[in-house]
Amino acid sequence: MIYTIHMQSDAQPQVGDETGESRFDRLTAIPEKNANWALFFPPIWLTYHGLWFALMVYGLVMILLFGLLSTPLISISLLLLGLPGLYLWFEGNQLRRNKLEAQGSELVDVVYAPNERAALERYLSNWQPKEHPKTSISQRPVTIDSAPNFGMFPQGEM
Repeated sequence: MIYTIHMQSDAQPQVGDETGESRFDRLTAIPEKNANWALFFPPIWLTYHGLWFALMVYGLVMILLFGLLSTPLISISLLLLGLPGLYLWFEGNQLRRNKLEAQGSELVDVVYAPNERAALERYLSNWQPKEHPKTSISQRPVTIDSAPNFGMFPQGEM
C-alpha cells in the first residue's frame, strides 16, 4: 500500500535532544486508499481523526436530510442519506492531508509499505537531511528571453 509521509515543518528539537531526533515524533503516515471506516461510521471516524469542521458539516447535512424525511420527498432523502458517508469514503484521507497541511505539516515522502508503522520505519531508514542552498535572490543569475511569450498558447523555441 502507498503512504504519504507528513512532517510538522516547525518541529524544533526539544531541550536535551542534541541529535534532533524529536522532530520525527511529529511524523504522520496517511494511506493512499479509501477510508473504509468513514463509510460505515462517519461521525466516529471524523472524531477519531480530529476533523471537527468536517464533522460539523456532516452533522448539518444529516440534520437537513433527516428533516426531509417528514416531507413528501422521503424517497429522495432516503437515497441522499448515504451520500455524506460515500463522500467520506472516497475523500476522507485527503481531508486528513488537508488538515495536516493547514496545521503546517509538509509532505516529505511517499513510500510503499504494508502498514503505517512499516511506512514510517521505511521513511526513517531512508531519511537523509536536505541541503538548502545558501544563495540569495540577488546572487542568482538573471536570464532574459529573446522573445517574450504572450497569450494562451505561447510559441516557444523547439
